[in-house]
Amino acid sequence: MHILELTLQTTKLKEMRKFYVRILNIPLFEEKMDSFTFKAFGDDNGLFIVVDKDREWFMGNKKPVISKMRVKINGNKTMEIQIPEHPYTIEVVG
Repeated sequence: MHILELTLQTTKLKEMRKFYVRILNIPLFEEKMDSFTFKAFGDDNGLFIVVDKDREWFMGNKKPVISKMRVKINGNKTMEIQIPEHPYTIEVVG
C-alpha cells in the first residue's frame, strides 16, 4: 500500500522539525507550509504532516488525538527510531 500523507500530532512542533530534518534526513516540503501549528516533511511521493496538538482539523472543529503509531519507510540506513515523548515509532529500511 502506498500512503501519500500521514498526520502526526505533537506538543513540540518546533522540536519535531529538527528531528525530521536532522535525524531522519526528511526535508521540509515547502517553506510556505511551515507555520506555528503545521509542518509538512517529505516530497511528492510521501509526506509526514506534523501538527500542533491544539490545531483544529481544517474539515471541522475537531482537535487531533495523539495515538500509538508504527510506520515503516525506505531510507539510506536501516534503523528504528522512537520519536521522543510520543507513541510514534519509525522503522527505516535501508
